[in-house]
Amino acid sequence: MHNCLNITSQPIRNLLLRLAQELEFPGLATMDLVETMGQSLQIELARYILNIPSHLDCSRGGLTRGAYRRVFERIEADASPPSLAELAVLAGLSERHMTRAFRESTGISVSEMIDEARYKRAVNLLKRTSLKIAPWQSNLASVQLRHSPAPSDAGAGSRHSNSALP
Repeated sequence: MHNCLNITSQPIRNLLLRLAQELEFPGLATMDLVETMGQSLQIELARYILNIPSHLDCSRGGLTRGAYRRVFERIEADASPPSLAELAVLAGLSERHMTRAFRESTGISVSEMIDEARYKRAVNLLKRTSLKIAPWQSNLASVQLRHSPAPSDAGAGSRHSNSALP
């Protein structure tokens, strides 16, 4: 049951994000596109559920509820983004175990969750104020560079792209 409530499929996630975007900003043939995406979503969900290995039905690994709550609240706080070391201390785990447990619990990495929280805060700030994005562009670029992973030999040529952002 846990795997049905915690869907970690990237195609399903992408479809849901695209569907939300289309509903928020309708365009030409929106109803046809929404219907088609709904059918695609049904197919992807059916495939996902049918392919869940039976050994995943039991809960293994991941963060405890209390650790998840503390980590999630810190990530969602309106403060500077937390470091992995800070989150690991909150969860009572080593940094390496924190990253594995977090991905097991959420289906995404810690940095992806932090990026999503920052994006939500930025959108909310823009909705609440009359500020324009232009004065922030230099700050956003420096923040993005600061949080981008350093290239490695193993991942040469590949760069993480956050599909949650439009």
